Amino acid sequence: MHFADIKTEVVAILESAQGRFLTAYQICQRLEMSAESTWQALVAEYPSVNAATPMGEGTGRQYSPASFVANALKHFVETSAVRNLRQELFECEGVSFNGIDPGFTGNVVGIWAINA
Repeated sequence: MHFADIKTEVVAILESAQGRFLTAYQICQRLEMSAESTWQALVAEYPSVNAATPMGEGTGRQYSPASFVANALKHFVETSAVRNLRQELFECEGVSFNGIDPGFTGNVVGIWAINA
């Protein structure tokens, strides 16, 4: 899987957030609902040891669909591939995203927004 494979769907999700920041976990959860084939491809490419936990704490792996999305977004920011895409960092200790606790992040996650 390549970063370009998710670009259209991820940009659409961020644009629908209307300038509000989202984490890769939130973006993945929205991909699962709105772009199921893309989500299934991500899960197949980056499988968890525990299928019930596709990303975050408890996957048994350091790289997950959320890691891929985060790295793609970081790449899009660094290469200016998405107009007005911003990245910031968010301290996430004690935070859960619809039941998903961040894993392997050092209690800091990237957050992204597209500002008009």
